[in-house]
Amino acid sequence: MELRDAFVGRRGRFRLLDRGLELMALPREAPILEIGCAAGEGTAHMLSLGYKRLAGADIDAAAVAKAAAAVKGARFFAADARNLPFPDREFSAIISEAAFSVIRGKEAAAGEYARVLAPGGLVLLNDFAVISGGEHGEPGVPCLDGVQSMESYREIFRSAGFERVHEREEYGEYIGIAMSLGKAFGVPAAEAGKYIVSAFGRDGYVTDFFAHTKLTYCQMIFKKV
Repeated sequence: MELRDAFVGRRGRFRLLDRGLELMALPREAPILEIGCAAGEGTAHMLSLGYKRLAGADIDAAAVAKAAAAVKGARFFAADARNLPFPDREFSAIISEAAFSVIRGKEAAAGEYARVLAPGGLVLLNDFAVISGGEHGEPGVPCLDGVQSMESYREIFRSAGFERVHEREEYGEYIGIAMSLGKAFGVPAAEAGKYIVSAFGRDGYVTDFFAHTKLTYCQMIFKKV
């Protein structure tokens, strides 16, 4: 099983997405963009909830092709988050599920989010985060490359013209992910990090990352001001 498949197939995957959508209280007709849509699972879930004007963007053209073939009723684009192919103020909200942390050039991406959002538009960020202090740019694990702290995410969006309207550490989500990966690969949850080390190599750097970096998960909502 691929690491991504284990991650997206975990039990309760859309728990935080559902909560975030509830907190944002978006009308079902609001135009929403999912950035980092991958094969479109999150977009499909939002369609099932009755959201009608959905678009998805991902830098992986192959994943976008899968999304377009599998998910009807939404538009999909192969695009870099730092250079989105949309007009100014097109969307009411942006959804980001474990996608912002891996972007290189987060400041540029946040600036693009501000550009394509209408005034008062919202960003829902559900993502990995480093627990206070340590910033690790490239642990050598694709799903964690570029992960930063909640404080850093907050400052990036503030500088791009957003205000924080909701923030909550979701450590239970991180534990759930570890348990799900452990089950998928037949190892104890506590050994999931070691399994990832063996899968990705670069042993010195990757091992150091898991040995010294305390990770968590978070949900943050920002409003364009």
